[in-house]
Amino acid sequence: MADNFQLITYDLATNPYTDDRGQDRAIKQRLYVPPGITAATITTIITETGARARLATDRVVCPDSGFKPRKLVFYSSAGGSISVPIAERDSLIVAATAIRGALVADGFIVVCIKLVGESFLNLVDDLRPVAFAGLLASTTSSRPAAGGIQPNFFGKAQYTTDAIFGNDVVLPYKLQSDVALVFPSIFGAPILTLTGIVPVANINACPGSDPRTTRRYVVQSLVTENAVIRSQVTEIPVFLHLAAEILAAGEGIAALRHVQCLGYKGELNDRFHRLLP
Repeated sequence: MADNFQLITYDLATNPYTDDRGQDRAIKQRLYVPPGITAATITTIITETGARARLATDRVVCPDSGFKPRKLVFYSSAGGSISVPIAERDSLIVAATAIRGALVADGFIVVCIKLVGESFLNLVDDLRPVAFAGLLASTTSSRPAAGGIQPNFFGKAQYTTDAIFGNDVVLPYKLQSDVALVFPSIFGAPILTLTGIVPVANINACPGSDPRTTRRYVVQSLVTENAVIRSQVTEIPVFLHLAAEILAAGEGIAALRHVQCLGYKGELNDRFHRLLP
């Protein structure tokens, strides 16, 4: 059987895709279906993604090349894979369990599942206040002086996950800073509070590499170094998980006058399959 592409849609009025910040979005996707997958399983997959089959009468959806929805990637024992978007963060486990069962029934033996969070290249236009005073390069940089050692703000904190929605784990964090063990002053204490990075004392993160990568904002700032304006990129993890909290953190960062661009990456989990019942 030849490979198939199923056209699916998230309609704003009836079945929207809800991003990590709680904003409903109308999007179109092309769902790749490997050979041997039955029509019944395709229907199950589309239902569990929160989408529906695209109709010829559907309205035009504005393209957004800078956005990719969150997705679950199912890997087969034969080497193939299928990637499906998921409309709601809190339905990841339920959707993954149902889709895995349908795929296995068709002979697509799922050996592992990966969660890939949504991504936005630049959210400045979405999150910046209307009364923005204009860009102004910061006089503080988080890069070390020539030949100097990079100071870092690092430790471990309680992170609330999307994978099992609302559950807490202890994860490490690390940001380049202008002063060792201090949150970068270019962003300041209010942003530290908004992102929920509360250091945990006397509790270690689990040993070895962790399969999870926290949701984060990717901030491109203008800084003045030696009388020259340059760009500096910092990834700020967001340890809080409610949509309103993620939105507030982004709005707080976007309001800073040195912020030129503001990207976003959702949670990543390379071993999502281990969380399924």
